[in-house]
Amino acid sequence: MNALSVREAAVALHSTTKWVYDLLYAGRLPGAVKSGRIWRIPREAIRERTARAKGPRRGGRRGRALDRLESRRGRVRRAR
Repeated sequence: MNALSVREAAVALHSTTKWVYDLLYAGRLPGAVKSGRIWRIPREAIRERTARAKGPRRGGRRGRALDRLESRRGRVRRAR
């Protein structure tokens, strides 16, 4: 499973980590798994979420956010 951390998901969704945690605890990101203290979120769940948020008329940056994240994945700082 190619998964993202909470911080990486927040960057891809253009939101805060708190909002991503709220989505996780509400069960709105399908396939997300909590292992110990760490959440792993499948890329497909983020793609589905951005596709729904984009809608039929909106264009722009939300659809490309995950692609940009993949290109700079090594540069994203991890919370300690």
